[in-house]
Amino acid sequence: MIRVGLARTLPSYDGILPPYGPGKSFPELEPLLGPHAATGAGNHVYDAVRAALYALGLDAERYGSAEWNPIGALARRGARIVLKPNFIRHWNPVADATVASVITHGSILRARAEESWKRMPVLSSSSKLAHIAHVRGTSQPSA
Repeated sequence: MIRVGLARTLPSYDGILPPYGPGKSFPELEPLLGPHAATGAGNHVYDAVRAALYALGLDAERYGSAEWNPIGALARRGARIVLKPNFIRHWNPVADATVASVITHGSILRARAEESWKRMPVLSSSSKLAHIAHVRGTSQPSA
């Protein structure tokens, strides 16, 4: 049987700004992002990705807790996880259409990347923060 997880959300990426964070705190993200999870604008796409993972029944018994790890049943800790976005076109063949329908938006990638990050080898909080700072291109995490 093939399972599909669906979630409804607004049909637009308007108002969602890089770096596409969740815009609010979720219990499972606190170990990864700490107080930084709640910064930035709201992100209805992030909510929808979480809802789709829950709809798939992935780690459903721990949903809403700090231990929720929907990817945990699919990849062991330390496994390599490949996120393959669709970036195949810089144009849309449909007249008056945008590329939004032919590429994977960064807000979806961000939500998937953070779920995958939890499967990385156990690191100290300072190591994780140093890595986040490196990815952001700063010398230390922003407060």
